[in-house]
Amino acid sequence: MVAKKEVAKKPQNKVPVTKPASKSKPAPKSKPVPKANVAPKTKAAPKVAKEHSEDNTRYITKTAIRFLARRAGIKRLDKSVYEAVLKYVEQTLRNLLQKSVVFAVHMKKRTLQQNHVDSALRFMGTPVALACANNIKTLLEKHLNRKVKKPEEGKERTRHFKQGTIALRDIRHEQKQSDRAAMRFLPFQRFVRDIASSLNEELRISRNVFMIAQLYIESMVVKVLQYANLCAIHCGRTTVQPADVQLVLAVRAD
Repeated sequence: MVAKKEVAKKPQNKVPVTKPASKSKPAPKSKPVPKANVAPKTKAAPKVAKEHSEDNTRYITKTAIRFLARRAGIKRLDKSVYEAVLKYVEQTLRNLLQKSVVFAVHMKKRTLQQNHVDSALRFMGTPVALACANNIKTLLEKHLNRKVKKPEEGKERTRHFKQGTIALRDIRHEQKQSDRAAMRFLPFQRFVRDIASSLNEELRISRNVFMIAQLYIESMVVKVLQYANLCAIHCGRTTVQPADVQLVLAVRAD
C-alpha cells in the first residue's frame, strides 16, 4: 500500500473576537461656571503729540500776579486783569524761547543754555540776563530756604484797618523784597518746558535758563503794571482794569 502524503495545513488567521463594550455610567454633569464681567477689548489709541494747553493758571497763580502788582505799587486789581497778564506772560515767554532756540540750533547744541538766552535778550534789546546772572545762586537759595509763617492757634484777629491800609503795607513789603521771586519755581519750570516742547521736542534746557527767564518775565510784568497804574490814575481810578493793560501794550508795541 502506498503511504499517503501528509499535507501541511496552513495556519488559519483567527479573527479576534471583540467583546461588546460594557455600558459605562455617564459622567455627572458639572455646573456651569459663571463668567466674570470682562470689559471688551479695545484697540489702543494712536499716540498724539502733546499740544500746548491754554490753561496757564496751573503754572502762574493769581497770588503771584498780585505780588507783582504790589511790587508795581497797585492797590486794587480787576478780576479780568489776571487773564490779560497771563496772555502777556505767555506771549513774551514764547517770543524769548523762540529766539533762544534759534541761537541753540545755529550753534548745533542739543541743550538750551544761558548764553543762548543772553544772545536772544541782546537781540531783543533787553540784556536783563547779564545783570541777573550773578544773583541766580542767591535767588535759588532764597527760594529753597523760604519759610512760611503759620498762624498761631487760639489767637483770633480782631483788629480792623481802614480801607487801603493793608494794601499799602503789602506794597512796602514787596518793594523791599524785590530780589525774591514772586512765581513758584517748579510750576514756572513746567510752563517753560511746555512752551519749549512745542517749539522743539528734542531740545533740553539747563537750570540757569529757568532762573533767567523767570527774572526777565517778572521784571517785564512789573513794568507793564506800573504803566497801567499810571493810566488808571490818569483816569481818576485806583483800580487797574484790562483796558489800562491793553493801552500800555499797544503803546509799547508801536
